[in-house]
Amino acid sequence: YSETDKYEGWMVRGLVAEVTDPKIIAAIWTDDWDMYYYGGRDGGDFTLMAFVPEHIQYYHGLKVTSIDA
Repeated sequence: YSETDKYEGWMVRGLVAEVTDPKIIAAIWTDDWDMYYYGGRDGGDFTLMAFVPEHIQYYHGLKVTSIDA
């Protein structure tokens, strides 16, 4: 993400993995999504992904701040 007019932005690097736990999927799922995913939550067209950040960099002006997760 960046705001080029302010020379400010974020870079986030990490791992993405598929969430397969039915309890987590059920907790996040909302029935309004049925119109977007044929067959609903369990119809095979919906996949939930988890992002785990490993490294973050924040840019502002000429300063860079790095954070390791």
